[in-house]
Amino acid sequence: MDEHHQLEQPLAPGDTPGEGPQPGQESVLPEADYEWLQLALFPPGGSVRQHDVVLEPYEGRGPGVILALGVLITAFGAVTAAQARSDPVQQVVGTVVFLSGTAAVVRGLWVLRLRGRCSLPRLVLSVQPVYLGERFTVRFQQRFHRGCQLQHVILRLVCREEVRWRQGEEMLREREETYRVQQVVVPARDVAPGGLVTGQAEFTVPDQGMHSFSSPHNQVRWLLELEIAVAGREAYREQFPLLVAPRRVDT
Repeated sequence: MDEHHQLEQPLAPGDTPGEGPQPGQESVLPEADYEWLQLALFPPGGSVRQHDVVLEPYEGRGPGVILALGVLITAFGAVTAAQARSDPVQQVVGTVVFLSGTAAVVRGLWVLRLRGRCSLPRLVLSVQPVYLGERFTVRFQQRFHRGCQLQHVILRLVCREEVRWRQGEEMLREREETYRVQQVVVPARDVAPGGLVTGQAEFTVPDQGMHSFSSPHNQVRWLLELEIAVAGREAYREQFPLLVAPRRVDT
């Protein structure tokens, strides 16, 4: 018996043992799979593990969708606040909705402007899910349409835990960041117009950490935080879900 835990779990719908992307082939793992896999106990043999996985951010919606939703939410909030002149509570609700929609509009416009200057960043994970105690590699790639002075590209491996409980009629929650480590993927450099910036980082998931998990009252979420800083611009930050599985023991 080795150091891994032997775990049995049926494959996700549509999966068959031995199939799936092979090393050297890229596959995309949508966030919908994250909800299933974070509760799964992954079977030995690697039948659900994928190699060279293109990670998708939590906020995977395109800027056009964000912008359209922002406009609709802003309009709804404005109408709600205008129609509730005699109801202070409804006015507050309308104002909050209006501000939320405005924030979405600003976000959409900012992403559209960003795409005019550079492509969206691309992260490729060496293997997914990652086992506790396992070392993995993340490759970064981004093309800049215009020349710029790149200050840094940083990747952080982060684990966040959340506990929710009911006290009377009130639902309370407590969040805690239990792990954070960062690496500089690309140091400061000048980027020529059309330049392709690449780099990679290696991380090790703590052996004594908790795997990805979610229940009505508890959640453990692993993620990769990407930060791209360019001189004269607001830093670009994005979060990418990372699936961490329990270690397995083969008997």
